[in-house]
Amino acid sequence: MISDWILYKLSGVIANDPSNAGTSGIFSLDKRDWMSSMAKKVGIKDDIFPRTYEVGEVIGHVTNSKVGLDSSTLVVMGGGDVQLGSAGLGVVELGDVAILGGSFWQQVANISSATKPPKDMSIRVNPHVIPAQSQAEGITFFSGLVMR
Repeated sequence: MISDWILYKLSGVIANDPSNAGTSGIFSLDKRDWMSSMAKKVGIKDDIFPRTYEVGEVIGHVTNSKVGLDSSTLVVMGGGDVQLGSAGLGVVELGDVAILGGSFWQQVANISSATKPPKDMSIRVNPHVIPAQSQAEGITFFSGLVMR
């Protein structure tokens, strides 16, 4: 993800968070970590994945002097746009729902991370920025463009 690259450029640390890593399809919703077995199953090396940090965890300090920030500045893990947006709206309890709009709209419903996604992939499920929760997502593309 571009956010992972920015964190790397700031701190020299290669890392990611569950809400973005979960979009890969080889990330455990329940354990909030990479699934080596799934990577092997699809023919990807299982030792290439960065450490996963929860949203708000400090991953390091600024090491790139070109950005103009003091080296004592903390670099903190962020998260997915919709997941952070829903947390900002207070959608943080199991069963809470929200609709977030932008260039596309998503309806999200908070569910337990232990809930298995449908085998037919009829609905997208990704980790929430709230530990032990995932979000079932319905997506409408280009709705922002239509509204404009």
